[in-house]
Amino acid sequence: MAQDNNKLIASIDIGTKHTRILVGEQEPNGAVHIEGYGKSLSRGVIGGRVVDINKVSESISEAMNQVNKRFNRKLLLIHFISSVSDLHMTIHNSKGRTPIKDQKITAKDIESALFSAAIPNPTNKQIIDTFVTSYFISGQDINQFELVPSPLGMEASGLEIITHNISISNSAINNIASAVRLANKAEVIDYYIESMASAAAILTQSEKNRGAIVIDIGSNITSFSIYVDGSIFHNGILDFGGDNINEIIAQSFAIDVMSAEYLKINYGKLEANISEKDKLISLEIKIQGKIVIKYLSSMDLYEALGDAYDSLLEKIKKEIFSIKNFKFQKIKSGIYLTGGGSNISGIEAKTRRLLNINVKKGSVNRDFINGEEKILADPEYSASLGLFNLWLQKQQVPTEESVTQKSDIGSKIGAWLKNF
Repeated sequence: MAQDNNKLIASIDIGTKHTRILVGEQEPNGAVHIEGYGKSLSRGVIGGRVVDINKVSESISEAMNQVNKRFNRKLLLIHFISSVSDLHMTIHNSKGRTPIKDQKITAKDIESALFSAAIPNPTNKQIIDTFVTSYFISGQDINQFELVPSPLGMEASGLEIITHNISISNSAINNIASAVRLANKAEVIDYYIESMASAAAILTQSEKNRGAIVIDIGSNITSFSIYVDGSIFHNGILDFGGDNINEIIAQSFAIDVMSAEYLKINYGKLEANISEKDKLISLEIKIQGKIVIKYLSSMDLYEALGDAYDSLLEKIKKEIFSIKNFKFQKIKSGIYLTGGGSNISGIEAKTRRLLNINVKKGSVNRDFINGEEKILADPEYSASLGLFNLWLQKQQVPTEESVTQKSDIGSKIGAWLKNF
């Protein structure tokens, strides 16, 4: 177990329902070992956004207390990396060009093109991440460009890049920072959107190369990230999640939302097995101060849950197919489902039928992280775990040699840009 607080890094995921903290340390092989974890009920959060800093700081403190108990001492953490959900997130793709003076493209030429592509912060927002999605080079005709996977060292007269810029509202960022500072006297050193953090936990570079979509179903928010030809293509977010499913079930059976969630967690599935017979599910509910037993049909529950998830999946489908210039046939790896809302039987088959594509539940790539299996295998922690991988990538600021050797050029250069 780590003894030097300065070597520890913590990820924090402040969700609508729960606040999760993971504390890890980088091992000599480069992977992160999860040393401790804590989870508390979130307070002061609505729709994934911090609305009461004091209450959120209390939730953070409760989660940190659990971490401290696992360490048998109080940690004085300095740095946190945080996920962020913002329904007002803005995605902006920009273009940058630079002439090549010495015929062969150098790291400085790529840097120059990056700065040429830089955009000003939108009003009341800040850019939290920039990724290079495409490189183009020109020959003698400076107006005719061709796509290349990596421009470094190539002969050209000009270089053009396309960047994917993610902007989040200042209030979303500042409120998280203030809550962490109030709870732990620590600083948040980096922010990443939820779905990209989950993608960093689940996807390999090979899967990104073949095209993949990661869908993270949270309590109130569902977010997704689309990767095409190895780079991020689009990020989206929907104001619909697991709590909306609970509301639909509560209305269907005239019960309270907590009882609906209990049914979903303990009896829920989206379709019955072929040989399965209908059975009665007993549920204790309170009516006018008295506890009464209500009986529900298991088949009715499956049907209601199936209809509720249909609503969510139809919204996701509509959002994905409305993306400009997106070609769905480029998604060869398929769709990866994660987040607490994905933890229900039958969701893969239902999504597969709706979108006619390979679908599976995402599992964490163990190449970059290790620790207790119950954390690594829980889809609720995908984003929290992925934050460590994004942090690791940022530490690997590319040189001319390392850029040539890496296939994940977009994220490496994106990390490089964030260091300027």
